[in-house]
Amino acid sequence: MDIGKTIRKLRREREWTQKQLGEKIGVTDIIIVYWEGGRTIPSPQNLRKVAEAFGMTVTAFMFQAMTKEDVPADKWSLYKTSIEPLQKSLREEE
Repeated sequence: MDIGKTIRKLRREREWTQKQLGEKIGVTDIIIVYWEGGRTIPSPQNLRKVAEAFGMTVTAFMFQAMTKEDVPADKWSLYKTSIEPLQKSLREEE
């Protein structure tokens, strides 16, 4: 699970600065730096705010944050074919 990299990826896709994301969810840009760098992870409450800022549920966010190590080897191809339509639909909703 790579929450920090997912936050960074989604933020950059929207062309938001760390400060802008922080303002949207009520934390400082330093907190965003820590999350994206893997120094800390968001609390459950902040994770909900992050997901909402990106226009998705926590479940959808966590699904995107999953890495190959999080998915059993025999399920990886199913995961990959499932995530691409989800990502496309989330981009279309923006």
